[in-house]
Amino acid sequence: CANDCFNDCSGHGECVHGWCRCHSGWYGVDCSDAVGLRYRRAELHDDGAQFGEGPRSAQWSLLPLDLRAHVQRLRRAIYVYDLPAHINRAHTERWMWRQWGKSKGQGCDPVHNRRIYSAQSHFDSHLLHDDYIRTSHPERALLYYVPVFLNQRVTWGADLNETMRPALEYIRMRYPFWNASGGRDHVWFVFGERQTCLVPDEIASRSIIIGHWGD
Repeated sequence: CANDCFNDCSGHGECVHGWCRCHSGWYGVDCSDAVGLRYRRAELHDDGAQFGEGPRSAQWSLLPLDLRAHVQRLRRAIYVYDLPAHINRAHTERWMWRQWGKSKGQGCDPVHNRRIYSAQSHFDSHLLHDDYIRTSHPERALLYYVPVFLNQRVTWGADLNETMRPALEYIRMRYPFWNASGGRDHVWFVFGERQTCLVPDEIASRSIIIGHWGD
């Protein structure tokens, strides 16, 4: 399943079993980050099917006036943690294959093609290429996004302790921000029916949980 990498590795890496091997000088889960270079993420290459239709850059000026102030407050205000592969990429290969129906286990089934279940893939793809709200300086951020990519790694009803808790322990030990706020300014995306009910209590009771089912 070489076609399931975020943003097609932004044109700066090769897709290997669903995850990007970045070219020299580039890093991040979709190879959209670089050190010492001036560029706009919105102008990087992406996978149109995964990214979806619409503009590649923020269009905040088109929003209603009463919303613009809130959006402007988030300018360079969200930090996306760059987690190591063993934290947020383990077991991805098993879920890139079809998991149901007569063709179960046969052929690739990219997460961005999975109808309502594609929400997390689209959300992450847009956020990773967002110049407007992302910041590379965590000490300046107002919110911290923890990219655990659950839709690539688990199926419905799975125990989320195995995937979310290692990420929590990593950021709590390596960064000061969770401990400083008690997790109140941390954001997690959880997909699937009733999956938000399975989020570890230490995360669910403190953090901001985005779930596209509204549960």
